[in-house]
Amino acid sequence: MKYNEILKENLTTILEEIRNGIEKDEAINEFIKSKEELRALLDKQNRLLQDYLYDYEKSGELDEKYCWNFYKDLKIPYSVVYKSLQTLKIALMEQILDKIDNKSEVVEIEKYINHLLNGIAKVYIKKDIHTLKDANRSVFKKYLLFRAHLEWLNDLIESVKSDDLARFPLGTADACAFSRYMDYPESMMVCMDANLCMHLHDLHHSIHKSANTFYLFYKKKDYTQAYIIYKELLESIMNFNKTITELYFLAYGNSEESLFRFIEVLLYRSNSDVHLSMIDIKKLKTLNTNFGELTINRVLEDIDERLQKLVHEKEDKVILVRGTTADYYMVDVGLREEELFALTEAIYKITNSVYKVENKEIEIKSTVVTLSLDGFYGKNRDDLTRLVLHLKEEAKTKKGSYIVASQSDKERLLEWLDNAYKDIDFISKKLAQKAVDVVFQPIYNIQTKEVEILEALVRLVDDNGKLIPAGTFIDTIYAIGKIEELDRLVLQKIEEYQKELKIIAKTVFVNISYRSILDSRYKEEFARFIDSFGSDGIVFELTEQSIVENIDDVLRLHTEFDVHFAVDDFGSGYSSLKTVSDLSKEGILKVLKVDESLVKNLNKDIYDKRIVEIIAKLANSLELKSVGEFIENKEVLDALKTYGITYAQGYYLSKPKTVDELLVEKLNGLLTYED
Repeated sequence: MKYNEILKENLTTILEEIRNGIEKDEAINEFIKSKEELRALLDKQNRLLQDYLYDYEKSGELDEKYCWNFYKDLKIPYSVVYKSLQTLKIALMEQILDKIDNKSEVVEIEKYINHLLNGIAKVYIKKDIHTLKDANRSVFKKYLLFRAHLEWLNDLIESVKSDDLARFPLGTADACAFSRYMDYPESMMVCMDANLCMHLHDLHHSIHKSANTFYLFYKKKDYTQAYIIYKELLESIMNFNKTITELYFLAYGNSEESLFRFIEVLLYRSNSDVHLSMIDIKKLKTLNTNFGELTINRVLEDIDERLQKLVHEKEDKVILVRGTTADYYMVDVGLREEELFALTEAIYKITNSVYKVENKEIEIKSTVVTLSLDGFYGKNRDDLTRLVLHLKEEAKTKKGSYIVASQSDKERLLEWLDNAYKDIDFISKKLAQKAVDVVFQPIYNIQTKEVEILEALVRLVDDNGKLIPAGTFIDTIYAIGKIEELDRLVLQKIEEYQKELKIIAKTVFVNISYRSILDSRYKEEFARFIDSFGSDGIVFELTEQSIVENIDDVLRLHTEFDVHFAVDDFGSGYSSLKTVSDLSKEGILKVLKVDESLVKNLNKDIYDKRIVEIIAKLANSLELKSVGEFIENKEVLDALKTYGITYAQGYYLSKPKTVDELLVEKLNGLLTYED
């Protein structure tokens, strides 16, 4: 009895038994919606097996097209198909061994089943090969380390899909473009975590090893083994991309901080010239106010695209990132002097140009400063941040891009940095001594011309008792993380003056930092202050951005302490009108303080006039008070009165004064102004 006769006699029964076993397999049921669907698939597979096993001896070939059409849409994993066919093979071999003595017949049936499994494995490879590309999806896919492997991956995929092994990307990991890109500035910044980068290195070698092994089996048409290696390759690529994503997430979660950490490393390791550049877009607040955030964002997206395209041509030496204290930072390693000049000039042209959006012509201006870091060995992130921000101020008097490379300039900057450290020591010492005082600037009711509000303004007290304005130290206070401590001392000082303040004015405005409302020690001081001073005569000022970004904490403070808030710098472009409306409706928001830039340009800019008019109408419609700050002349004061602004504040009316000075003026009826 030939084995094909045994097949015809026993195959149907064996397939039925296998089907019953498969239907009870919970692992398979995860992939199939219903038993009816599973039976239909198994019936179809059984017909394929019957046709193949009955006809194989005649044709000697597997009908690959027939096999492909069946398995390409099958959602059952190859491992399940493999298991079922292995079960079939064993059952058939047992039947043959029971009924005939010719062992070669057993070998034949084993060969036929293995040949079928091999053909099915090829189908699975071809239908699954696109998952390699899916594994490469990431929010960071446009960045260097993802792009580095994408072309290699595409060649591998297309090679398998087309069965054109001539285009298969054979090669070692060391010869791969990815290894070359690892020495580029972007990769070096991203790969500062030594453990993750070593893991990435090992995964990269594993990928190339698996890919080359896959190629060997696929070329030999051992598709079963090739599929096993493919699954290993897929897992390596997924781990590889997961690691890259993690590295980019860590680096670009705060790209500015990462860049400066990278610079610190460069200053220790690099033998090449290193330059740090800052590109600061001027007057973004005013642009947002005049043209709207959506419009300006479109301009910034255009600028970003042009800048990235520009530096892409030199990505082996240059990295450009968005910053928080500046709009962009750029680091270049090993650029020749003429290349650096050409690059910074090109950047300056991009960021100092007129952009058109919806028939609007928007003039963008910027400051571009470049500092040669030769000679700044050992300086840390804070040092470099202070230097570039200082240079930003210096650059306002320059035209074009500003490159600082001479030895005399570097010596001057190092001397300035030493003095800055002295300022930090001085400020830290004064805070420790609680050498803080508060002066108050009167805020006048424009209609009655009387002082109704005082704004508290912090001062440091020097060793001679002189009061130092906040503008000279507030940035340093933020930089050294002392703003919460300063805000606590301000509350203590206002509490000390509370008796006099309640005689002078109805309300006191107190500025509060967004950092402070998140600080536990400040919250304790805040609760004690409100318990002493009360909540009726106090309004806390937060900038637009701070209110929008910390809305939950603002609501909590209002609910817990019944305090009210003013929006400082209103019109600077951050706030949501819906948020302002909701806060005013709940009685949380009481005042809108018009942004300084709008008031200062009121007599010069028709757009600013329109914006201020709109703010006045908005405030009135929401039953809010409005304050025009930084009033420097009568014309601006009269304009604010015309528009319906409630209150006026500025040096034209009164400079900030001590409590004693204001109390004397109050008792003598002098807290008013004349037209």
